[in-house]
Amino acid sequence: MDRPAPGTARRGALLAALGLLLLGATSGPGVELGVEWLNRGLSEAAVVAIMSRPEAKSLVDPDSIPRRAGPVAGGALALFGLALLGRAFFAGRRPKAAAIIETSAPAPVEAIELPPEPAPPPPPPQGTPPGWFQTSPSALAASQRLAAAPDLGSPPDLPERYQLGEQLGAGAMGVVYRAWDQVLGREVAIKVVSDAVANDPEATDRFLREARALAAVSHPGIVILHDVGLGGRRPYLVMELLRGRHLRAVLGELPCLPEKDVLAYGAQVADALACVHAHRLVHRDVKPENILLLDGDGAEAGRVKLMDFGVAHVIRTHAGRQTSPSGTPYYMAPEQIVGAQLGPWTDVYGLGATLFALMAGSLPFPQGEPLYHAVHTPAPDPRRFNPRLSAGTAALLLSCLEKDPAKRPSSAADLATGLRALTGAGGAA
Repeated sequence: MDRPAPGTARRGALLAALGLLLLGATSGPGVELGVEWLNRGLSEAAVVAIMSRPEAKSLVDPDSIPRRAGPVAGGALALFGLALLGRAFFAGRRPKAAAIIETSAPAPVEAIELPPEPAPPPPPPQGTPPGWFQTSPSALAASQRLAAAPDLGSPPDLPERYQLGEQLGAGAMGVVYRAWDQVLGREVAIKVVSDAVANDPEATDRFLREARALAAVSHPGIVILHDVGLGGRRPYLVMELLRGRHLRAVLGELPCLPEKDVLAYGAQVADALACVHAHRLVHRDVKPENILLLDGDGAEAGRVKLMDFGVAHVIRTHAGRQTSPSGTPYYMAPEQIVGAQLGPWTDVYGLGATLFALMAGSLPFPQGEPLYHAVHTPAPDPRRFNPRLSAGTAALLLSCLEKDPAKRPSSAADLATGLRALTGAGGAA
């Protein structure tokens, strides 16, 4: 049998690699992870420039020729390359095996002690059933990034009045500690920029913008800012220490939260957003993780607070001003994605998407590329996921998710009024 040419294996490996690369780059999860990587890894201006190019738009569009033909061509190329590799491997082994058979005498068969069979893999942990918030590509990618995240760095160099306690949590830009204010005799939460981005002027500016936004706003539904400063080279915020759970954790393993409860939570958040908008600010990242349900009984029961103004942005009033994408993909308004003018209507969309997820038990666009669908695909009726929702609630949620900002509720205050009217009517009809 003729042996293949020496370069067959190399060509096969190259074709297989190119095919797998093409398959991954043009598949739905690959495109979504690529878009999220761009948002995480590049500057906001660079992301807008890339996403505005025709070739990038055609790659995001599921009906484009690259998206439809790319996976087929990539799969075929990978299979052809693997076939060449297999041919080179097996053709190179046959002559040697034949020579051994011809020149070697049959060897006596000896008893061979087989190694023990490996233990079966442990069962998956209980109590974590798959859900829309656990299995989405963005959520999986985020969990992988957190698992591989480097050390956030040493604790900040704080004034003597603050006695630092344990770490409470960490995000993409900062880490939060429990602390004791020895001057006022109270517990506080201190958020500091991590060492990894402390030398990044853009990240530091974004962090201090959060401080200015919080300092300008005073409302019972918004976390209170006590102090701001620099711990050595690392800026920090001192905020009230809140005890409770964010609404994503409250949802937990439940299919959805009670309609009447979510309407009440939403009305409180809408009130807080109305105060934010009165100060000419836009939160830009309203989502279940940024709404905390406080612990408490009696009058305190059911109170929520809006948190994390890390991407808050001062509204620019002069004509032609554009902003760059910043937020969480599944809750971003169309104008955030395309770089159009932001305003109170942007937070109305984010709150509508949040309430949709909590009451319907599903994101408006749980499959495919959320950025593409948020711009081009009409939002589905939430009763498709939860038939028990009232018609009035479904209509209000869909109005919040309109592509045209002019068709959404005119303000957060109007949205709060509508949500309270539905709560007073008993939620579901």
